Amino acid sequence: MITQHPILPNHNFTYRLNATGQEGTLWWHAHVAGLRATLHGAFIIQPRHGASSYPFPKPHKEIPIIIGDWWQMDVALLEKHFKHEIVDDLPVAATINGKLGDHYNSCSGAVEDGFVLEVKPGETYLLRIINAVLFSEYYFKIAGHKFTVVGADANYVNPYTTDLIAIAPGETVDALVVADAPQGTYYMVALPNQSPLPDPQIPVFTTRGMIRYKQDDLDHGIGEQEALMPEMPDQHDTMTGFYFRGNLTGLRHPRQPHVPLQVDEDMFITLGLGSFCPHGKSCGDNWKGKSVGVWFMHCHYEFHLMMGMAAVFIVEDGPTALPRPPDNSHPNCSHANSAKTNELYLRDDKGMFAA
Repeated sequence: MITQHPILPNHNFTYRLNATGQEGTLWWHAHVAGLRATLHGAFIIQPRHGASSYPFPKPHKEIPIIIGDWWQMDVALLEKHFKHEIVDDLPVAATINGKLGDHYNSCSGAVEDGFVLEVKPGETYLLRIINAVLFSEYYFKIAGHKFTVVGADANYVNPYTTDLIAIAPGETVDALVVADAPQGTYYMVALPNQSPLPDPQIPVFTTRGMIRYKQDDLDHGIGEQEALMPEMPDQHDTMTGFYFRGNLTGLRHPRQPHVPLQVDEDMFITLGLGSFCPHGKSCGDNWKGKSVGVWFMHCHYEFHLMMGMAAVFIVEDGPTALPRPPDNSHPNCSHANSAKTNELYLRDDKGMFAA
């Protein structure tokens, strides 16, 4: 929780919350500069009565799929560089569930291992897909298979069948996949997209894992054979993502909260950098402030966040009590409470102070 003091090295913090009004996939991440690039994980809210109460067929297995960045620098320096208009810091690769995949070679020259999902013919799998990267929207496909999208950002959606998922930084998508292809091995591919020239261009880092069919309980694969690749959109094809989101509609469900009919306060938020909404209209977002406290809303594109695309909401009254401020004995963010030595703090490869 960003409104709490930092957790010191070798200490812990227990955050208790009531998960109400949402079911599905969220994620947690660090809120210190660019540290969320590597310090993150899935946060899954299950229905109180288990998977049998999903508003879609119960899957045989649920699998988190986290698309991430691979960095070869101290990501805590990103914000410092941005403040000094140094914007050439970029990841060197992308990952699926922390694995680089066979697009990349290790330091020894050997091909890197990729994430492999073993499936049984005819079974259904729920993929909980999370985009944890700092800069790019990704297209995600599996050769020879289709998705049935059933949730997004911990809310159910009307089932939507597609062969491609578009997922921006910070977003989550829940999708069913049926292992109904001929037995074999199939690549799952994550490809970032970006606006075409004259917009600034950055390197595109594709990553891939595999779906591998099992023949029976004694055979963990079907032997060596070439995996099939999906046909991916062009990296500059941003309209594919626009159409994907245009097909997502909320599912009316007894456990889903209804959109409030009475609005207590209107707020106008201006977005820049060429943002647009469907059909040239304005975008609206209704939410109900029930949890008392100070809450941080921010963009998950890291350079947008560092340029100030964020806001603080203060909920002053509601069904919960306002948390008491920490007492004066609680540690603060000073250097004395840092895990880094001064030598590490004072240096980076661009000759600038890191803190």
